[in-house]
Parts: sequence; structure tokens; C-alpha cells
Amino acid sequence: MIVVHLRASRSRSLSLRVHLGRVERFQTKTDGKDGLVMTGALDSGAHGVAGRRYATRVRAFTRGGTIKPVDGDSLLISRADEVTLLVTAATNYGGFAGRHSHSAEFAALHDMRAAASGLLRCCWRATKRIIAATSAEYRVRWETATQRWSRARLLTV
Repeated sequence: MIVVHLRASRSRSLSLRVHLGRVERFQTKTDGKDGLVMTGALDSGAHGVAGRRYATRVRAFTRGGTIKPVDGDSLLISRADEVTLLVTAATNYGGFAGRHSHSAEFAALHDMRAAASGLLRCCWRATKRIIAATSAEYRVRWETATQRWSRARLLTV
């Protein structure tokens, strides 16, 4: 599972479009009002042998703003304060980490349900602490870099 958390410094200023894609052999469709699912199969390299199937899912959560499915394959998030994207992916390979699923789409759905329910709630306090610490660290780095850039610019003008 991958968690992407975006937070704006100004209220209602996050707007973005979320889409899943790759170069070939995929289909992406919306899944409810806040999700996407991309499925496909890789080439096996052998004539008449089915390739490995895969599935990726995204589920969006917002604080403020709206989520709207668009074009049948994307999510449009508008005027949010915060956005969290959960991403899961799976294949139909049956021997990884004790997983024996023959359906990549089912495995990705199972992982998404687990992440969106109990796991996310159990870890939310820790996640908020990590986000706060990381945000503070990057804010200091950004301010330092901006100050250095401003000084360098003043010297060259």
C-alpha cells in the first residue's frame, strides 16, 4: 500500500485530477465516487500462454472540497484542504508472501478494504505525527533553500 497525503497552506486550494495509466495493455475505470481501478495483463513471451494479470486501485479521501468521477477513468478533486490517496496493487502470482490469489483485482480490492478500514484508523494518530514531523522538516529545508536563493539572486543582480 502507498499513502499519498497532500495538504495546502491555504484553505480550499488543492485541486487535482487523479488518473491511472501505463503505456499499453490496461483499462482504467472509476470505482464508485472516490475510487479508480486499473486492470490488465502482461505479455507472457510465449505463444498461447496467458501473461500475468495485474490490478491497481486508488481511493481518495478529502478534508473539504469535492471528489467527482470524470470521463469514466479519472477523479477530479476540487477545492480541498487536504487529500489522502490510498494506492494498492496486486498480481495473480500465487507465491508471494503466502498470498494465493488467482485474481489480481480481488487481491487489490481486499488490500484496499483493509487499508481503508481498520489499518488506516489504527495508524491514523501515528500517520498524523509522521506527516507533522515531515512537514516541519521540509518547511525548514524550503525556507533555507529560499533564503539562499534570494541571497544568491541579490548578489547577481
